[in-house]
Amino acid sequence: MAVSKTAKAAMGDKGEAGKRFFNGKEVRPVMYVGRHVGHGSYVAGTIDGKLVTNETGVPVKFKQIGRVV
Repeated sequence: MAVSKTAKAAMGDKGEAGKRFFNGKEVRPVMYVGRHVGHGSYVAGTIDGKLVTNETGVPVKFKQIGRVV
């Protein structure tokens, strides 16, 4: 389905909004499926292609990482 230019303008351009940063590096969202190890499935974060984990090795949820810009 095509979206008109006026509809796109009304929706707004998200651009840089909603990006998360941790220690000066951008955190990118990734879908983590850890059901086979008992973690469930959720959106986790990666920095430079590496999964962000807590001290016990469990991936951290994207919403819990860094600050939103």
